[in-house]
Amino acid sequence: MNEGERFKHGFANPRTRKLQEDKIEKFHGVYDEHGHLLMDVRKRWCDLVMDCRKTMMRLLQEGRERERGLFTGSPNLATLLTR
Repeated sequence: MNEGERFKHGFANPRTRKLQEDKIEKFHGVYDEHGHLLMDVRKRWCDLVMDCRKTMMRLLQEGRERERGLFTGSPNLATLLTR
């Protein structure tokens, strides 16, 4: 039996096929016992990345404002005079 036949027979085995299907389901989403999608893992990762991006953009903006003296807190007299 060569490598290709062994690979092909691996898919023919129902137990192996079920394990592979379970791995794919776990990668793409979480399903209930009826096959309905409960949580889309891909969407969850996209949402997480967008939240991180928004937080980083907000922190960068606050840093720029702080450098210019525009950060809310104690007012900088030089900044108020140059406006």
